[in-house]
This record gives sequence, C-alpha cells and structure tokens, in this order.
Amino acid sequence: MSRQLLAVIIIAVLAGTAFGFALAGASSPPAADAASTNSQILTQLKKQNKTLSSINSKLATLNTQMGTTQTANGSVRGLLTIICDYTASISCK
Repeated sequence: MSRQLLAVIIIAVLAGTAFGFALAGASSPPAADAASTNSQILTQLKKQNKTLSSINSKLATLNTQMGTTQTANGSVRGLLTIICDYTASISCK
C-alpha cells in the first residue's frame, strides 16, 4: 500500500469521525436542568408524605379509641380479608 493511499484513508477516517461527532452534537438535545424540577417535585412529595403520615396517625388513634385495629375481626379490613379468602383462589394476605 502506498503512502498516498494510507494518507487518504487516515484523512477519510478522521473526517468521518469529526463529521459523526458534529452530527451527534447537533442532534442531541441539551441536558435538562434537573435540579429545579426535581426540587419542586421533592417539595410536593414531602408535603404529601407529611399529610399522609398525619392521616395515618389519626386513623391509628381512631382505631385505638374504637378498640379495634385495622386487622382485627370486625374491622373493615378484617371483613374484606375474610371475604377475599373465601372467594379468591389465592390468599389475599
């Protein structure tokens, strides 16, 4: 192989690589600023978690005052578990 042919191949490979990187850089979107959107979502999730935690503690207090827990016989969840156990082909527990 002559030096001229080798030089042409090397130049073609380098030009193709440069063209490929230029095309990929132009077609790919810029990186999103994830910090601002994630912080808003995290703030909302923390508020929702706080609200749900408060509701859960109030429900536990109510169940304690009624004398039943969520899984005790006669509670709604207990009744649904009994119904599910007798009607479903698999265990619902």
